[in-house]
Amino acid sequence: MTGTPLGSKFASTSTHRSITSSNHPLIAFGTVEHEIHRKRRAAISAFFSKRAVNDIEPWIHERTTTLCATIRHQQERDGSVELRVNFLVFTTDMIAAHALNGSNPSNTLHLLQNEENAKEWQKTIAAVALLTGIVKQFPSLIPVALKLSVEYWMTIAPPLGRIVRLNRVS
Repeated sequence: MTGTPLGSKFASTSTHRSITSSNHPLIAFGTVEHEIHRKRRAAISAFFSKRAVNDIEPWIHERTTTLCATIRHQQERDGSVELRVNFLVFTTDMIAAHALNGSNPSNTLHLLQNEENAKEWQKTIAAVALLTGIVKQFPSLIPVALKLSVEYWMTIAPPLGRIVRLNRVS
């Protein structure tokens, strides 16, 4: 392959739009223009500064201890552990607390402490993943969906109801 090396500040997106080992469309990833990447990275970089991470380090240790206790409890109770759910809710709580609550990271969704909520959150994320393709094709559906009541969505499609409720809280 010719052109600028991968990872270079000025990598050609036309050269690197789709990198595959066998030119198979299912074994590929997409990239965006360098300037778009820089803007997106700049929007979240404050969350990853040394100071920001140092400020929440004690809370990270506390949440990790809770994760370990949850895993230990599930192993003792059931003889097995559902790591996908545990890690999903752990990262959701961490990111939500850090990004949305800033100086008060203890104010999270508390998914890790409630197994029922954790399983419901997994279903919600699966529903969002399923609908992402539809919403990309019809983005005008989002404002319409948000105008409908949470109760409506909880009756018709509970995973979507949880997303609408979360949107109204944040």
